[in-house]
Amino acid sequence: MLRAMLHPRALYSDVRELLFIPKFISAPEVTVDVGEILKTAYSQELVSQEDAEKIEHAIAHIAGTKIIRRYERPSTIQQRLLGCLPQGSVKNPMLLERLSRWGTKKPKENKPFFRSSFGAFTPDINNEYRRSGIDPTSFPNAEVIAASNEVREFEGRHLNSTANNSDSEAMEPKLRRLHDLVREEGVSAQVAENGRGVLYAAVNVISRNHELGAKSSLIKLCRTYAIEGSTDKDPVFDAKYHLPFDTAGWGSPSSRIEAVQALGQLILNYFSDKEIVEAFLKASSDEIPAVRYQVAQYLTSLYKR
Repeated sequence: MLRAMLHPRALYSDVRELLFIPKFISAPEVTVDVGEILKTAYSQELVSQEDAEKIEHAIAHIAGTKIIRRYERPSTIQQRLLGCLPQGSVKNPMLLERLSRWGTKKPKENKPFFRSSFGAFTPDINNEYRRSGIDPTSFPNAEVIAASNEVREFEGRHLNSTANNSDSEAMEPKLRRLHDLVREEGVSAQVAENGRGVLYAAVNVISRNHELGAKSSLIKLCRTYAIEGSTDKDPVFDAKYHLPFDTAGWGSPSSRIEAVQALGQLILNYFSDKEIVEAFLKASSDEIPAVRYQVAQYLTSLYKR
């Protein structure tokens, strides 16, 4: 935070009231910067007693706020931000009780939960499951995760390329196995959802290959799975995130999005019958804009057939 160091008074004045909002100070995009601002503001004696009370109140109420829990637990965020305050300055009873419960262990460093020196970093999927209260080693979750990882490795190798015939054909038994496993009783909903997304993403990759032939068992399988996936329940509509669609971007893997992409590829390369065209066009009225976008993107495939 260069501005915090060079112009601390101006920056604190600009963001002061945001530091009183639990949801803001815990947001993964800014929470580390918030910690740096707090360090500088306290060291420069810019924080009044009234402000200090409001800041402590905000930190205390992070645990009860609906936040993105993708990277840090609420208690971890609290410990990290409290470590940015002057030692012995905390007066909030709720925080004092938690500090007593946490003990005298070394304060958490104010740094990102995940770091990468070379571009984006993908957190370990098993850690993601654990943070959601899911045991990735339990049966049958472990089987689904292992099968998903096999299929994901293939899909990841061909994000921007077309898989050759032999690579694609080798995936057929793996697709069938993953398809069966995600439907087994006892699989956690999040594990199954991710597995389906990985499955349909791989189907999308294979469908880009125009040399396999419409009569091949693999392309027939991809057709079946793509039509099936076009009505998957994921993604679930959320007005906050889905009504504004200013840029063409979405999370991946996302079952319906991947499946509708695959339908567009299959129509372009292999099929033009009523069943697959209707499944494709039905997605044009999907409530998720990113799903509708796939129809617009691949609409010319109908004319090429």
